[in-house]
Amino acid sequence: MRLYTFLLLAATASAQIRAPQVGLARFGDGSVRRVAGVTGSMVSSQPLMDGVVRFAASDRLSVAKTPESVRVFDARGSLLFESDAPSGPAAIGFSRDGMQALVYFANGPALARCSRFECEALDVVPPKDVRAVSLASRGVAILATGSELIRLRLNDGATLGRLKLDSAPALVDPSGNLTVLPEGADADWMAPGWVCVHHADGHSSAMRSSTREMTALSADPEIELFLFDGKTEQPVGPVLDLGSYPAGDAQQFRFRIRNHNAGAVTVRSIQLAGAEAFSISSSPPLPYILAQQNFVELRLSFAGNDLATYSTTLAVNSADVLLRATIDAAPVVIAPGGVLSGGGSLDFGRILRRTSATRQLIVSNSGSGPLTISSIVVSGDPFTIPNPPSLPKILTAGGAVSVDVVFQPTQSGDYTGSLTIDGRMFSLTALAFDPPLPHPVIDAGGTSLASAKQQALVVRLDSASGVSGTGTLKMDFQPASSSATGDAAVRFLSGGARIQSFQVAEGDTTVSFGAGKQVLFQTGTTAGTIVFTVDLGSYSEPAQVQIAPAAVAFDSVTAGQTPGQITVSISGFDNSRTAGSLSFQFYNKAGGAVGGLLSADVVPDFKQFFTAAPDAGGAFLLRASFPVTGAATAIGSVDVRMANGIGVTHLDRVAVN
Repeated sequence: MRLYTFLLLAATASAQIRAPQVGLARFGDGSVRRVAGVTGSMVSSQPLMDGVVRFAASDRLSVAKTPESVRVFDARGSLLFESDAPSGPAAIGFSRDGMQALVYFANGPALARCSRFECEALDVVPPKDVRAVSLASRGVAILATGSELIRLRLNDGATLGRLKLDSAPALVDPSGNLTVLPEGADADWMAPGWVCVHHADGHSSAMRSSTREMTALSADPEIELFLFDGKTEQPVGPVLDLGSYPAGDAQQFRFRIRNHNAGAVTVRSIQLAGAEAFSISSSPPLPYILAQQNFVELRLSFAGNDLATYSTTLAVNSADVLLRATIDAAPVVIAPGGVLSGGGSLDFGRILRRTSATRQLIVSNSGSGPLTISSIVVSGDPFTIPNPPSLPKILTAGGAVSVDVVFQPTQSGDYTGSLTIDGRMFSLTALAFDPPLPHPVIDAGGTSLASAKQQALVVRLDSASGVSGTGTLKMDFQPASSSATGDAAVRFLSGGARIQSFQVAEGDTTVSFGAGKQVLFQTGTTAGTIVFTVDLGSYSEPAQVQIAPAAVAFDSVTAGQTPGQITVSISGFDNSRTAGSLSFQFYNKAGGAVGGLLSADVVPDFKQFFTAAPDAGGAFLLRASFPVTGAATAIGSVDVRMANGIGVTHLDRVAVN
């Protein structure tokens, strides 16, 4: 009663026949509107401004914070000026006479003092987490955080007093009186002594700060409901019959919530009350701001298994309608996962091609009288019904017949089909996949090979492949000697130096390298480990071949003479890279020894040779020249001996030509 006495006096003082004005309020859609009192509630006019994130009004001044600016208005709502402002949250409060406003910017934080003429940035640093502000006087601010009430001197930022708080306030007035609201609620000053409360559920109320009495605020004119069939709209009256449908089938109904008013409308609530067969399947997020002359869509689902008429009440804001739908007699199709609705899907999952999967359906009569099944048709290869029931089939009340649907693919891929029972269609889906490629096994001719060999390699499969595919064979080499980094001669003979592609055909037990079933590789001239890796399908299988260190190998040894000199040429390799002593014994053509054993320590020379080419392998070419006193033609042959860290290699009676 005090509220309406106040409003009536205000109306009389204005000498106008109109709803008495209370003040200005920010609504949940970011609009600011004039608020006037009527019996039972407060209503608002069209928006004065939009896009407002924080607002406060006194009887002298109004301040609106937008995302990027501060706007200051006079008591009539006319814009005085606009200033740039930091983005982010803000808090606004007034002085006792309402002529000045204090604005707190959380993005900083920072303070500004606004009057009719300007907004002055204050050279003080306020605390963080300020929830509410006001001006106790021109030079003293009151700041309320989540836990303290602080009196701050504005000329130097000095703290004049602190008071612990039990609850975080929404507003504070110049006397330090706090407005504390329930969790999730927010508030703005809408007039001296009046607070606009924004509740957690989206609606707003006007509250007297002195008595905390609340009155509903409504900024939303009525909305209208229409049923939409995809092409046309049908106005919805108090009762709407949605029709009759088979048991178990899920139905979708589309409604449009329309705003035919000149201003925006807030959709605050959407509720269903009644049969559980109805449910909301899609709705706008609430609160939803519906622009003028626009609509938003709402979708309801309906599904029932019992023969009956179902009803529910749909309420959108204050508009409501009674909805009715009926379930008629129709066969109930029960799949392994439950009742299959018309238009629903029967999924066979993933199966291996050239195998089969069966889904048994139970087609039953849930009615009280006989029901005739006239048609059961499956389409889409490779879905079949191998043993369909004899049709037409009369089902007594509670009777049933089973139908086996089989999926038997010969190729991999995604499959779709359909099952139609007396005009009701159900989709069939399945995925057929290829069998995995078999496990590959590398056969490199053994686990240990000698250097300077060419060897055939075969990749066998542990079972005949059920599918075609491709793979790769890679080789790597790990030298045994620390003086070697590799050996370029360890490689495949064809294609990529150390990688080969291969193919697998369905039914193969051995992979194919091009036109052949094997690939040749060479072992090089360095001791170490050759590592093969075959990648096929999900398998990555390694195999190792050891190249053991060995005595020096001679590829060729020749001896030739020129006047006064004999030259011995040795071509070979030392896979251990440890070559040491070298010795020669010459013989005349009669077989008698000529002189003694000639030896040389070649360790430094070979060490330097191998160090200079760490990845060139162990091959070498050596020439030894011997001056001859007398007739060189008398020398008939030579014995050659060469040692390394593994053993001694010798070649006797090499002819001197």
